[in-house]
Amino acid sequence: MLGEVRDGEMHPSGAEIAIDLAWTALPDRFPGVGLDACMVMPDHLHGIVMLGHDPDLPSPCTIPNLAAVLRTFKPVSGIAGNRLLGRSGRPFWQRSYFDRIIRNERELTLIRDYIDGNPARWMEEPDSS
Repeated sequence: MLGEVRDGEMHPSGAEIAIDLAWTALPDRFPGVGLDACMVMPDHLHGIVMLGHDPDLPSPCTIPNLAAVLRTFKPVSGIAGNRLLGRSGRPFWQRSYFDRIIRNERELTLIRDYIDGNPARWMEEPDSS
């Protein structure tokens, strides 16, 4: 749906335009949200969302939680993605999501590397990425 992996590299479909626009708009919509690595895969997305990212935010300021951010990202990108793929009436994203708290720079580096290497692993184990 979102593309295919060939020769260890992701080759997205037209839907990546909608995903990228919705992804890059998140910091504008949610002050305090920062974005890091992101990789669109054939049937899912890996991305790092940083909450409370902007030290220049006025205090007190409400930092959104991840669920609030994804409640915006998924419908916005999904509706536009389905439109670009010529689909309607079908879910674009699964209902749930998997999250992990990144506690330090070492973990951040490991997860960035995991995200970057995901297309190569997809070829080896398509159901485990």
